[in-house]
Amino acid sequence: PATPSAPRMPPPAASSAPRVPTPTASSAPAPAASTEAGSDDPERENGMRLARIIVSDVILYNPEKFEAGVRGGNVVESLSGELQEGFALFAQRVDTDVCDPREFLERELLRVARSRGMNG
Repeated sequence: PATPSAPRMPPPAASSAPRVPTPTASSAPAPAASTEAGSDDPERENGMRLARIIVSDVILYNPEKFEAGVRGGNVVESLSGELQEGFALFAQRVDTDVCDPREFLERELLRVARSRGMNG
């Protein structure tokens, strides 16, 4: 007897979100970076997503330093060396005129640290 198979799902569609052009000298200055959810800018969304991934990896591979930084209230300083590679990776993948690597990664690191009990 034949067993019924699960229905096949179509493959996910490729992202059709347009890339944001690099600002030129004649264009208006980019707004200040914001990591608030719901941004309408695909490049900023990509930056926020990449920052979450990089920070997760930094914490995963450096749990003792992260926990010490949370306890001491200085998580950015505790992981400054580890963040340098993250800044470079971020800058390779996201338009730094739109998303500042240092701001995005440090904000995400502080968000996670505060969610795990860091004061400040």
